[in-house]
Amino acid sequence: MHHAAKVASVFKLLTTVNALVLPSTKPKGKCLNFLHIPNTGGNRVEADSKVLADLNLNAHVKGWGKQDGNLRCSHPMTAKGKVRKLPWQVFTTHCRVDLQSQVEQTLDCDVEMIPPSLDNKAKTSYEACETFCIVRDPLDRLLNEAMQSGVPCDRSALETFVKEYLAPPKKEEHESEHEAKPLTNDACHKIPQAEYVYGGVLNGSMPGTYCQHVLRFEHLDTQFEKLMENFSLPIRLISHEADVEPRCKEALSAEVESQIYENYRVDFQRFGYRLQTRTQKAAASGPPVKDGSKSA
Repeated sequence: MHHAAKVASVFKLLTTVNALVLPSTKPKGKCLNFLHIPNTGGNRVEADSKVLADLNLNAHVKGWGKQDGNLRCSHPMTAKGKVRKLPWQVFTTHCRVDLQSQVEQTLDCDVEMIPPSLDNKAKTSYEACETFCIVRDPLDRLLNEAMQSGVPCDRSALETFVKEYLAPPKKEEHESEHEAKPLTNDACHKIPQAEYVYGGVLNGSMPGTYCQHVLRFEHLDTQFEKLMENFSLPIRLISHEADVEPRCKEALSAEVESQIYENYRVDFQRFGYRLQTRTQKAAASGPPVKDGSKSA
């Protein structure tokens, strides 16, 4: 068979199969982006959006997070950690993020986990649609990071992890101002959640409203379902209930809890979480809380 005829035959077959699978389905729904804040349940949302994209049920959602081929950043990187410079290297999975603090840090982050407030191209990637994101109790978020890192649910092991994880970066003695800053491959996991939603938390970031629909991890099923209904998107979460309760409920010392609160004070205050309720402390007073989020 002639090559052109073969191509036409395959195209006709694919068209027929698609018609059989989705006989009368038309893309529908309103435009909605997803901003993936690490350790808040975003992987499940990304997986469900891939199902939607594969079925071609929505004209606007082609995938969320790592499934979203439209996400860009200012400093795309190759797998070897080098900045991409070639024009045909379009799709990006990793990006360099420079943090301005007492000690400059350069992070190697997944493109879907870069706060828009820290990268102009990432910011532009989300501007075409409204955006939703998920936040969770900062302590549970940190404990989830520990579990993902293989730390056992043991008080001593967890406290050692927390102290090392939250320790401020130190400038190496041999490091000069002109030397390239080493990449820290924590995939932006340490960045406060409020930076993703509002910006202006870290030095050099741009304040704004980057997430218009803030969902709570603790109520994700009902809030996600309501949001999808509002945007006419036929997506439902799968087996989220198993992830709601923290896998580790080990209580931590007051010293370590205080360290966590000081590092993520803005998250506790902006999203209304109280450290004492997580650890079931009997103290009547606790850190001041101011709820500044907009929940969907």
